[in-house]
Amino acid sequence: YQRRVREIRDHACIQRGWMMRRLLPMVLAAMVALGKRESGHLSTHENWKLLDKFCFSAVGSHSGEIELKIKSSTGLPQNLIVLLYDDQRSSWPKVWPSKVSCPERQKYARATLGGEKTGGSHSLTVGTSISESIRPRWWYVVVSTCGTVADLRPELEIEYDLWFTNSGGWLDREFSWDQQGLIQLYSVSFILTTAWLALYLANLHQAHHSARRLHSAPYVVGAMHGFLSFSFGASLVHYSVYGSNGTGVVTARILGAITHVIFQLGIVVFAIAMAKSWSISNEGLRKDPKFSLLIGTLVAVECLAYFWHWFIQDPAAFTYIFNTPPGLVVVVLRMVALVWFGVELHGIMQYYAAESAGKRYYILLGIIFTTWLVSFVVFVVVAHFLSPWVKKKVLTFVVVIADMITSVAIGWCSWPRWIEMNMDASGHIRGQDHILGPGSPSAEMAGLLPYSSVGLNSPI
Repeated sequence: YQRRVREIRDHACIQRGWMMRRLLPMVLAAMVALGKRESGHLSTHENWKLLDKFCFSAVGSHSGEIELKIKSSTGLPQNLIVLLYDDQRSSWPKVWPSKVSCPERQKYARATLGGEKTGGSHSLTVGTSISESIRPRWWYVVVSTCGTVADLRPELEIEYDLWFTNSGGWLDREFSWDQQGLIQLYSVSFILTTAWLALYLANLHQAHHSARRLHSAPYVVGAMHGFLSFSFGASLVHYSVYGSNGTGVVTARILGAITHVIFQLGIVVFAIAMAKSWSISNEGLRKDPKFSLLIGTLVAVECLAYFWHWFIQDPAAFTYIFNTPPGLVVVVLRMVALVWFGVELHGIMQYYAAESAGKRYYILLGIIFTTWLVSFVVFVVVAHFLSPWVKKKVLTFVVVIADMITSVAIGWCSWPRWIEMNMDASGHIRGQDHILGPGSPSAEMAGLLPYSSVGLNSPI
């Protein structure tokens, strides 16, 4: 009884210091890409603990390798072994999240490493080659100390270096199969978005110097383009370095994720603001508590979704970040934003004649925003049915492509020179009270719409 009291007291002391000692390293580790040269500290009373997982390519013999180095200042347990499982039904699904005993779990391992002379030693190095020929397959690395009595089980405290590698060169070797192709994706997307940003900023520069007072929309759209381009560039830096050392650039990865979220939130803010006839002073938005509440809640819940994904979600699961409970709340809030946008859009379109430039502009804006938000819901639904070995790759590709297309579409819709000539500083599109007929002066002005084939200031 006294021994159990001491254990509980010691455990409580450990927990009180956990936040300061462990949280920051966990945050930094979580922000590193999901792969796969990892160093960490493990302190646990459990006798079976997952370290990490990796998806190997199906290229036949020698598809990849696993290498694990373990060190302990207090000495390794006599019965410490490393267990390797794959994702076949007869292996990992039998032990996780099953409640079977530790010895039973060992029976389903595809390979067992170490265990011969670990007792009393302070280090252990094990490794093996993986061969897959049917399809890409996930492998799981577990450390186990089965055989100790639960009440007397000592704390396992180790430092470990785990290195997964796939077959192939720089573009493939350090990457889990579900991440291969990301360097190419971010290279192309960064080049395209940067070129579009340069074109847009050049036109914005002309509009800024020729207009007496330019509406805020082009500046906001230009900033959104900048955030998206920066996000792709930061991700490209991270994955390029990652292809060489298996860890990447943590800061670049963090900044890339943050700026991508800012871009997506910026689309929501821009669309609703334009539908509310956003003025250059922005006073209407600052005085609208519903708008502030929606955006603030979106930011908070989206941060919670990432926190859940990194620290609460089962590390062995393949749940898409927006299929988690807080992620689904983000989906609902974006749908609320879509409904609100539709209501505001319907109201402002009543001020414009059927064939006016204003009505055409807002119809186009409505199509772009609605398509983008609905596609997000489609991605979340599709993610539920994708196989684990393709889920991350497919979702990353479609989200990046969708955001690039949306960025270009919004910039095309809000081309600076067209905004200068057709939209006053209060957000009203000139000529809204006229039905535009062929050959009329108003029709010539409508021809400056960026989606017109005869627009003098169109980027197309």
